[in-house]
Amino acid sequence: MPYAKVLPIRSAKGLSSKLGYICSVTHRNHINKIVESPYFYRCDNKASFLATTVSAVTTIKAQKKCGRRVKIFADEVIVRTPDGSKLSAAERQMFVENILQDCFPDSPGVAVWHIDKYTGSADVHIIVANLRDSYPPVIRRSGDLNPLSAVRGSSDRITDFLNEQRHAQSINSIETMRDVKLRQLREMGFLPLAEQLAALMPFMAIDLPKKIQQLGHEVNRYSISRNYISVRFKGTKKAHRIPIDRLFDDTVSLGKKSHASGNVDASRPIGRDTSVSL
Repeated sequence: MPYAKVLPIRSAKGLSSKLGYICSVTHRNHINKIVESPYFYRCDNKASFLATTVSAVTTIKAQKKCGRRVKIFADEVIVRTPDGSKLSAAERQMFVENILQDCFPDSPGVAVWHIDKYTGSADVHIIVANLRDSYPPVIRRSGDLNPLSAVRGSSDRITDFLNEQRHAQSINSIETMRDVKLRQLREMGFLPLAEQLAALMPFMAIDLPKKIQQLGHEVNRYSISRNYISVRFKGTKKAHRIPIDRLFDDTVSLGKKSHASGNVDASRPIGRDTSVSL
């Protein structure tokens, strides 16, 4: 998807307010929007979701004697489709179900679509409790999960699947977040990282840090077990965290194509936002 973010909700009052906002058909921000009925995941309705989440998180916070304090009641996931997407009801349902099952399979959640009346875009707000649906309930958050990365990956995968169906029916494709960033980079005359690395193929995934440094960039961190590499590109101050498997797969794919056609130009500059691996 072209836009996705995850926002923490840190209080019971904030959770109640946010639930009221995403379901409101009269809020000034929703004048030009169609606010659909909520979709409930592992809960019966909005009231039961709120009561269960607040009660469970409050109890866990009170019982926790040591370790990291529980500060978050829930996460708000926002995913927005681009103008002209015109998602069908079945496509919207598939988006919500796949994001929840991919990223938060054992957490209660409430999802509401806001559909623009004029542009064909739509955004979904998914509020997911910061606990697992178990007895007794336990906090969901884990150091092994990056919610934003997981949501973006899931939304891109379902977009690819829907685009295959749309292509078969001669319907316009939905742009993914990666598509949008790539287009923006190319419009600025920049070359994404995987295309730079493709010029250095063949090499193994374990050699990625060395090859990235060969391009003149700095590798801050590298973890095969957690599937990420942190890269600070030359001429920039901010490091970008990139999934290793996606970066290497894209590099191999582009390497095969470019070496067959001879089109790779490793002298072109890297852009400011080169965390896009394609």
